[in-house]
Amino acid sequence: MASQLLPRCATLADTRTGFGPRGLILLLASLVVLALVWAGWAQVEQVVRATGKVEPADQVQVVNHRSGGRVAGVAVREGAFVSQGDVLLHLDDELDRSALTELQGRLDAERARVARLEAELLERGLQVPATLAQLRPELVAEEAALLAARTTAHERQLAQLVSTEHRRAIEVEEQAHAVQRLERTLAILKQEAAATAELTARGLSPRLRQLGVDRQVADAEGELEVAKSSRDAAAAAQIEAQDAQARLVADRERDLRLELAASRAEVFNLEQALHRQGQVVHELVVRAPVTGIVKDLVVNTPGQSFAPHTPLVTIVPTEGPLLVEARVAHSDIGKLHVGQEAVVKVMAFDYLRYGRLEGRIIHIAADATTDERTGEVTYRVRVETDRPELERDGVTYPLVPGMLVDVELITGERSILSFLTDRILMLRDDAFREG
Repeated sequence: MASQLLPRCATLADTRTGFGPRGLILLLASLVVLALVWAGWAQVEQVVRATGKVEPADQVQVVNHRSGGRVAGVAVREGAFVSQGDVLLHLDDELDRSALTELQGRLDAERARVARLEAELLERGLQVPATLAQLRPELVAEEAALLAARTTAHERQLAQLVSTEHRRAIEVEEQAHAVQRLERTLAILKQEAAATAELTARGLSPRLRQLGVDRQVADAEGELEVAKSSRDAAAAAQIEAQDAQARLVADRERDLRLELAASRAEVFNLEQALHRQGQVVHELVVRAPVTGIVKDLVVNTPGQSFAPHTPLVTIVPTEGPLLVEARVAHSDIGKLHVGQEAVVKVMAFDYLRYGRLEGRIIHIAADATTDERTGEVTYRVRVETDRPELERDGVTYPLVPGMLVDVELITGERSILSFLTDRILMLRDDAFREG
């Protein structure tokens, strides 16, 4: 019995020990093959790492003043947050406001003068804007009085000329009647002279009588000529009086139109000057051009004077898209191009809790810059983020210009196997070379 079992156990032992090594080898080979397949299939991202900081997309705003002046009050401090249009500085406005008031007074007076000239020209009552009548009633009263005086003077002159023309017309009529009367008298005298001459020729009338009649005819003819001259002179005087009336009206209209044109031009010039002076006064209140943070407050003392175009305040914009400016080593710049994706991690926030920002490269500097302290050569790369804030549990945490960040610039993907083969190829290329 025992002799029969021993061969079977030996056979079984030989079978197990024969399959074990082969199975282990096959298992290890399978694992190696699977590892190579996985290494050739699995992809990992290639990134270029850099550090940088958050910057606004808009340039930092430097606020200055074109005409200079003296500070009357300071409304902000360095580091303060300001919205667009907020007051930064108050400048001394005493002289400029006085000039503005003077220009406004001159403009009001000229507008009232224009209204009075229009009323004279159109022969109507004085019509002024309601605001002018309300704000400057004394000007309106003065121009109304001047309108009445000038109108009265003109009407008086015109009435005198009309009266003269009327007298001349009466004289013309009287002289015309005198001429008619003398013409009738002369006709009778001529008939009498003819009859007397005929009687004298027959000897029926003395010669002396004929001479007397002839003298009467001559006198009548002389009187007729004088009467005609007087009639013509009176008619000429009447025409002259009529022309004088027309000249008075025409000259007045011409003068009024010239005065009105000059006054309207002066109104336009004063309006332009008032607008410019108003801008000057408006600019005496220096306001923030953008929403942001006050970085540098150069002028910060009331009473301090400054020259034109002197920088007064520097504001870092906080609205609009944010950019990340990263410094990339010169050895990595060849791997980058505009449009590549990027991952931004803000150092002030734990990215495992608050997440990270996605972005893309929008600008690569054309030339490298050298740090004067360290001598490091880097390229400036700008990354535009997809949003200007981080979010956690429904709460947003806006980014502020100046925050430091870690930037991962994604240059592509490659398999793990390629990393291994690259190392082998590098070893092959470097082998058997004498340095």
